Amino acid sequence: MSELVTGVCKIAYEKGGNEIVVMEIARLLPIATHFVLITCENPIHIRAMADELEERLETEWGIRVTREGEPESRWVILDCGDIIIHLFDAELRRYYDLEGLWADAPMLRWEGKLVAVGRLTQRR
Repeated sequence: MSELVTGVCKIAYEKGGNEIVVMEIARLLPIATHFVLITCENPIHIRAMADELEERLETEWGIRVTREGEPESRWVILDCGDIIIHLFDAELRRYYDLEGLWADAPMLRWEGKLVAVGRLTQRR
């Protein structure tokens, strides 16, 4: 796993992110190598998480992040090139179920480190 993916997970965890999951999507989608999914409590938390990730990715790794969506929509995407970070509230995350949509992707869960979990069960 790349140092950058691990770094994103650490930052998200430090900022109170929940259910942090990394999906290895390179063989399924040509747009990136990884999705990082992070559940946030509310739009204020989503904004704070996005701001923190953008700032630290630029200062610590020199990565310019492109942000799509507004926190009030309850889903923000941060495009870091090879890594696409999804920040959403629990309800929207369950509704769109990216883990189910891309269930063939190898998945890892953040538990103080990345732990392979294979295929996640649906949380509905």
